[in-house]
Amino acid sequence: MRNLKVPERKLFAYLFKKFKVKSDVELAEILYSSPAALSRIRNDHKNLTAKMILIIYDKTGLSIEKIRQMAAEDEDQGQVSSERRVNNW
Repeated sequence: MRNLKVPERKLFAYLFKKFKVKSDVELAEILYSSPAALSRIRNDHKNLTAKMILIIYDKTGLSIEKIRQMAAEDEDQGQVSSERRVNNW
């Protein structure tokens, strides 16, 4: 289990802070996912799926648009990165 300092994506930084977790394992339990799947999403090896967006919406109350926006932003800059991928229905 790898502890993370601050996730790069604003969405994951928000989730780690909101749920007071320090690893993908802990967050995966809350979001009904596997730690490996979360890691792939955080590291841009997999897209943020519609199912994951809905689970985050259900657990946090954030709007779907806000979740998509936060998923595409870097924590440090607050700007949308062209490399970030988010499924748009």
